[in-house]
Amino acid sequence: MILYTPLAPEDVFGWGWGGPPGDDRLELEDVAGRPCLVRTGADGRRRLERLLSTDPRDFLDPRFAPGRLVP
Repeated sequence: MILYTPLAPEDVFGWGWGGPPGDDRLELEDVAGRPCLVRTGADGRRRLERLLSTDPRDFLDPRFAPGRLVP
Protein backbone atom coordinates (compact mmCIF):
# COMPACT_ATOMS: atom_id res chain seq x y z
CA MET A 1 0.00 0.00 0.00
CA ILE A 2 1.21 3.50 -0.84
CA LEU A 3 -0.13 6.51 1.03
CA TYR A 4 0.33 9.88 -0.65
CA THR A 5 0.06 12.67 1.90
CA PRO A 6 1.89 15.90 2.83
CA LEU A 7 1.87 14.78 6.45
CA ALA A 8 4.76 13.09 8.21
CA PRO A 9 4.42 9.40 9.12
CA GLU A 10 4.23 10.23 12.84
CA ASP A 11 1.22 12.46 12.15
CA VAL A 12 -0.58 9.83 10.06
CA PHE A 13 0.08 6.91 12.38
CA GLY A 14 -0.31 8.82 15.65
CA TRP A 15 3.25 8.78 16.97
CA GLY A 16 3.01 12.37 18.21
CA TRP A 17 4.83 15.40 16.84
CA GLY A 18 8.27 13.86 17.08
CA GLY A 19 11.39 15.92 17.42
CA PRO A 20 13.67 16.28 20.37
CA PRO A 21 12.13 16.65 23.81
CA GLY A 22 12.77 19.81 25.79
CA ASP A 23 11.50 23.35 26.00
CA ASP A 24 10.80 23.62 22.27
CA ARG A 25 7.23 24.23 21.14
CA LEU A 26 5.95 22.99 17.80
CA GLU A 27 2.94 24.83 16.38
CA LEU A 28 0.96 24.76 13.16
CA GLU A 29 0.80 28.21 11.54
CA ASP A 30 0.71 29.92 8.18
CA VAL A 31 4.01 31.11 6.73
CA ALA A 32 3.59 33.20 3.57
CA GLY A 33 0.11 31.70 3.18
CA ARG A 34 1.21 28.06 3.45
CA PRO A 35 0.61 25.72 6.42
CA CYS A 36 3.84 24.94 8.23
CA LEU A 37 5.08 23.49 11.48
CA VAL A 38 7.15 26.09 13.31
CA ARG A 39 9.36 25.26 16.28
CA THR A 40 9.93 27.92 18.93
CA GLY A 41 13.12 27.22 20.83
CA ALA A 42 13.94 28.06 24.43
CA ASP A 43 15.82 31.11 23.13
CA GLY A 44 12.63 32.44 21.50
CA ARG A 45 13.78 31.97 17.91
CA ARG A 46 11.21 30.44 15.58
CA ARG A 47 12.37 28.03 12.87
CA LEU A 48 10.41 26.39 10.11
CA GLU A 49 10.33 22.69 10.89
CA ARG A 50 8.13 21.30 8.11
CA LEU A 51 6.07 22.53 5.17
CA LEU A 52 2.61 20.98 4.87
CA SER A 53 1.55 21.61 1.29
CA THR A 54 0.14 19.62 -1.59
CA ASP A 55 1.70 21.92 -4.20
CA PRO A 56 5.08 20.52 -5.33
CA ARG A 57 6.27 24.01 -6.33
CA ASP A 58 6.14 25.11 -2.69
CA PHE A 59 8.93 22.68 -1.84
CA LEU A 60 11.24 24.41 -4.35
CA ASP A 61 10.61 27.84 -2.81
CA PRO A 62 13.54 28.88 -0.54
CA ARG A 63 11.09 30.66 1.79
CA PHE A 64 10.01 27.23 3.03
CA ALA A 65 13.43 25.65 3.54
CA PRO A 66 13.63 23.64 6.78
CA GLY A 67 15.53 25.43 9.52
CA ARG A 68 14.83 28.88 8.09
CA LEU A 69 14.05 31.54 10.70
CA VAL A 70 10.43 32.67 10.67
CA PRO A 71 9.65 36.32 11.48
